[in-house]
Amino acid sequence: MPPNAGEPEHFFMETNGSSIEELLDINSTRSLRPDGISVHITTFNCANTPHPDLPIALPLVPPDLLIVGLQELAPSHIAFLDLPVVNNYYLKGLDGVPGAAFKQYGKEYKLVKVVRIGQTALIIWSPLGKGIKRVQTAWAGCGVFGLLANKGAAAARLTVVKGIPPNVKLTEGDGTERDLTFVSAHLAAREGHFDRRNADFRCLVENLVFKDQTGIFKPNAPLFFFGDLNYRLSVLHPSRSGSSLTLSPGETADDVSLVTTLKGQILDFLETGQFSHLVPHDQLPLSPLAVHLNEVPITFSPTYKYSSHSPPTYASNRTPSWTDRILFSPETLFTRDYKSITCATFSDHQAVCLTAIIRDEDFKLEEGVMPWAINPRWRQRRRLTEKLGYAVGAYELMKEARADLVLLIIFLIALALYYYR
Repeated sequence: MPPNAGEPEHFFMETNGSSIEELLDINSTRSLRPDGISVHITTFNCANTPHPDLPIALPLVPPDLLIVGLQELAPSHIAFLDLPVVNNYYLKGLDGVPGAAFKQYGKEYKLVKVVRIGQTALIIWSPLGKGIKRVQTAWAGCGVFGLLANKGAAAARLTVVKGIPPNVKLTEGDGTERDLTFVSAHLAAREGHFDRRNADFRCLVENLVFKDQTGIFKPNAPLFFFGDLNYRLSVLHPSRSGSSLTLSPGETADDVSLVTTLKGQILDFLETGQFSHLVPHDQLPLSPLAVHLNEVPITFSPTYKYSSHSPPTYASNRTPSWTDRILFSPETLFTRDYKSITCATFSDHQAVCLTAIIRDEDFKLEEGVMPWAINPRWRQRRRLTEKLGYAVGAYELMKEARADLVLLIIFLIALALYYYR
């Protein structure tokens, strides 16, 4: 019997049963606007597969910011070389977002920014127009050699002018500006790489630097950190097992018992769809992300790894896990509809979305303390990531084209000259 992943949703629509009146009435006395800035975030691993309709479930109430984070948006040789086919083919499914938003809300959503590094992207739309005063971007790779952008993050910081008509001229320091930070990330894969995922998070905190020379944690600037974070279900606590977080039995009787227990719970989940017993085995609460960021309690089935979405079926070679997550700071943010989206059938992941409202008090409560200092060589590191990406992309392209040995030698010579000129 397949897992109970819920009823399929229509593309671009949420079917959560909430009325517009319910969504507008946050505390039974206050409306959504102008008390806060509303944000709707979707994160999705595309599995390097183009599709005309990427899964974006629009909420019933129009958000001020519509955010999409994508991972594995295109094969490495295409993404690293930044070929036009990325925008013309692999990201083509995003072209329909403004039209769908206008049809649902009667508002014009314009593209604010696309930030992309390798196979990871962050896309932002908004109806606020001049209400978005500044956009800063940052990116960093943390994959192969700790540099390559097969894993990494694309980030943006938006300065939003809250509740002021676009034709009103503002003066600096009038107290209406609000900063928001968004990070679309992809951390190390594989069940046993818990420590590498933690190291990737630290690497991104140290090397995601904006134009104003601040990192992703900034005072009075709420942060959303989301993506394929790749944390898995674990039978052993990391402090006991190091990085050996797999379903393979350990050396002690206790470890074998834990493995047997988790296997039994997974089998029960696959048969009944009840996953509550799996949540205590989730790795993410044991990571530094959980120390510095917050998450709404999970109420949806594991988002990875699917072998089929119709009917929902998990692959037998992976432990079902919540790899796709949306975290935030400060903890006080008003959030709703943290859920998976079941309309995507072309990836081995499900998309995940969240709606949040950031109120004045949330900006004041965001302390924005950096857990690690900014890397003073972040610029040099970024340039090296770019060069390495082009080199790996060219090599992968040659492999795809089955280039002969002579071409390979020419490539290696050119690569050496490029790096050491």
